[in-house]
Amino acid sequence: MKSINLFALAALIVAWSCQPQKAKEETKGEVAEVPEPSLTKVWESDTTIMTPESVIFYEADSTLYVSCIGAEPPDAKDGDGYIAKLSPTDGAIIDPMWVSGLHAPKGLGILDGKLYVTNIDDIWEIDIASGEVLNTYPVEGASFLNDIDISADGDIFITDSGTDKVHMLKDGVLSTVLESSEFNRPNGLFHMGDKMFMSTSGSGNFYEINTNDWTYKVVTDSIFGGDGVELTGVDYLVSSWMGEVYYVTANGDKTLMLDTKETANAADIDYVEETGTVYVPTFFGNQVVAYKLNK
Repeated sequence: MKSINLFALAALIVAWSCQPQKAKEETKGEVAEVPEPSLTKVWESDTTIMTPESVIFYEADSTLYVSCIGAEPPDAKDGDGYIAKLSPTDGAIIDPMWVSGLHAPKGLGILDGKLYVTNIDDIWEIDIASGEVLNTYPVEGASFLNDIDISADGDIFITDSGTDKVHMLKDGVLSTVLESSEFNRPNGLFHMGDKMFMSTSGSGNFYEINTNDWTYKVVTDSIFGGDGVELTGVDYLVSSWMGEVYYVTANGDKTLMLDTKETANAADIDYVEETGTVYVPTFFGNQVVAYKLNK
């Protein structure tokens, strides 16, 4: 009788001890749902800026600088392009024509208090404090200079969508660092360490470039009309000029977060990590729209 009771007690203990373990294992097996990244509109500017192509936030004066192509086509040397200044908090126009006389300004980059702007076949260097044009750098053979990005070392990289080249401006000297017809209209750039990431408007490929030996590989594809590239954590935001913004993970998975193709373009975006804000110039929509990144 005693032996039977001990056996029963042992069985109960084993059964009791297994139940929490089973529940724990079941909990481990559950896959928590992770919400997809998305964008929520915060504000939009008025429509008085003409064909905004690129936007950049300058922390030192808490201002958005916007390149505006003007009324004529984006390859017209007409002198009606300009840079506008906007408020980053509500999109109010601070100065509608801060610097004028450009042809078709596009990509923007900031280094040591100076704004660098692509201008079809040359690069303008503008002192932000005064608005004075300090230098212009003609790029021999260029036909459609597009985006600019600047490395931590102060090297300025520029794409030429018309010639499938990437140029570098270093200490006032221009050189070509990369060229391939495979790109088919290189556009947006983001430089980070010994890598640079590039969108393409023709092929739709999003590239990772090794800046030590200038080899490259495709991270993801089918972002046709690729335009602006920004970093968020270890992942990327890539805009498509047609009116899309994608979230691209480090391993190449992509999520479409914004689709305004029916109403507006999405040109060369900027992203401010501290506020989680994505600024989207709408090109023919004649606005800049701010979105909150949810991820």
